[in-house]
Amino acid sequence: MIWFFAFTAIGIAIFAFFLTLRRFFALPLLQLFGGGAILGLCGLLAARAR
Repeated sequence: MIWFFAFTAIGIAIFAFFLTLRRFFALPLLQLFGGGAILGLCGLLAARAR
């Protein structure tokens, strides 16, 4: 359960980092894909850690 919160926090931090990058580089589609892939990967890691 602790791993789940850890991976979730890391995923949110990386997603926020991507949103910050989007302000500098206007690439909405690439941004959306990257953010979704990161969140999906973190979700898989969290599910496997359980």
